[in-house]
Amino acid sequence: MVPRLQTPLAAVTDALRRELAGDGIEVVMVEPGGVRTGIWDKARDDLLRRRTSSVNPTAYDRSIAVLDKTSSFMTDPKTPAHVIGDALTAGQPKAVYRVGIDAPVMEFLNVVLPDRLRDRLARTALRG
Repeated sequence: MVPRLQTPLAAVTDALRRELAGDGIEVVMVEPGGVRTGIWDKARDDLLRRRTSSVNPTAYDRSIAVLDKTSSFMTDPKTPAHVIGDALTAGQPKAVYRVGIDAPVMEFLNVVLPDRLRDRLARTALRG
């Protein structure tokens, strides 16, 4: 099992779960990866619109390409909704629910790769 990266939200969730455990209140964190919603279509449209007036349209092309490639890994919005429902009705819910193909992969990369290397990989992906 990969240890969870202590983001501020994860730290607050852990502290709250520990503080409320004695009162019978369960605190869980749902960590979704990419979820296929209309926000991505709006982002793509915005990139296309801004591309037309840009002095560097290839930067927009790279961003659009990354968006197009990652959309195939995104999960349907019903999936996190079901996971939230499962967490709400579980007798003993897990502390963390990761949703989507990319969520555990991103968590693993956040733990094993240094920040600078992750940043470089993101820049490389955006360069095409």
